[in-house]
Amino acid sequence: MQTTRFRFYVEDCRNTGALRNKFETMLVNWFPMGCTVLEADGFWMGGQESSLVIEYMPEASMFDCEDAAVFAEELKRLFDQETVMYTCEPTTVKFC
Repeated sequence: MQTTRFRFYVEDCRNTGALRNKFETMLVNWFPMGCTVLEADGFWMGGQESSLVIEYMPEASMFDCEDAAVFAEELKRLFDQETVMYTCEPTTVKFC
């Protein structure tokens, strides 16, 4: 299946239960079919930080780069971030 892989990179600011719940609700609302959240060590402006990588590979036409920009802005507001980096990469998905 041809699709686009979307990845969002953000500092992990889920330090309270309320913020963690808001983040999880946001993911379910945006990606009802599912997504992957990876915990990572990132480096920003010369310092190390705990990071999250959110990966989403939808069926064609369900989500596009304009949607990714809106989701990234929501992440930015939720975690009070200066910036959220994201990528939109064409890919082929296979299941076995």
